[in-house]
Amino acid sequence: MARAVVTNKMRETAERGLHVCGLDGLVEAVVGLDDVPCPKPDPAPLHLARERIGVAGPDAVMVGDAPADLAAGLAAGAWPVGVARSLFARALARGGRRRPCRPVPVEGGRRRDRTSGAYGAR
Repeated sequence: MARAVVTNKMRETAERGLHVCGLDGLVEAVVGLDDVPCPKPDPAPLHLARERIGVAGPDAVMVGDAPADLAAGLAAGAWPVGVARSLFARALARGGRRRPCRPVPVEGGRRRDRTSGAYGAR
């Protein structure tokens, strides 16, 4: 499965963050604010990411934690999935996400999302 990171941060900042966290080898492309004329919620960043990883619109899934992410996903023809673990949880609930991501407690004081596989501290 091809994966890309689309962010409203500068690409170099996002790439540095992925590297520090040891996640840089898990994505094929990073699209940042400096790569497109308009940031999310405009669909341009998602279109560029899909082009770079070779994924067609209906086959794309946009996972995000902000209303702008869902709006960009919908506008780009992707399946938007909201991860309601941020300051935007209520806004995401109103944003038409298709399926909630509910944290599930696991050993070691960490939580795991059922749908995304993302981990976060409790």
